[in-house]
Amino acid sequence: MKQIPLAIVSDAPEQSFENFVAGANGAALAHLTGLAERAAPVYLWGPAGSGKTHLLHALTRRVQRAGGHAAWFSSRDALPWPHDDQRALVVLDGCDLYDEARQQAAFALFAQAAVSGTTIVAAGRLPPVDLPLREDLRTRLAGAMCTRSCRRATPRRARSCAATPTGAACSCPTR
Repeated sequence: MKQIPLAIVSDAPEQSFENFVAGANGAALAHLTGLAERAAPVYLWGPAGSGKTHLLHALTRRVQRAGGHAAWFSSRDALPWPHDDQRALVVLDGCDLYDEARQQAAFALFAQAAVSGTTIVAAGRLPPVDLPLREDLRTRLAGAMCTRSCRRATPRRARSCAATPTGAACSCPTR
């Protein structure tokens, strides 16, 4: 039996900075929209549904539209994760789910990015100190500009996060 591939078209709007509803995540949005070439690493952390992946997609599209090369790696991506000195951006998504081999690949990308000037933006559900990762990778992520993303799934969370001062950690529930 032969499987026939189906073209699946999504009606979902493209994830961009313009259609991201920032709420209490204004600091993360402002930092990423102002990110310059060869920027220091950035780590976004927060619960599922907080907008981390939306922001990563928006940044990746912006880099690509400006003519830059970007690569995206997650816990589901096959190894090896090749390095390319021509890349302007490397995205490491779902860092908290990386197995030992992917942790090694992510650390290698960090080391190579430091030499080539490639910007690394990473995301995960936990703050760097709580990531179940090897120490050398965890310290690279902890040394990045870290921003917590707040999930605004309910009106109560939205009110709680809206009351958080800009740039402060949001006190919304994480589960």
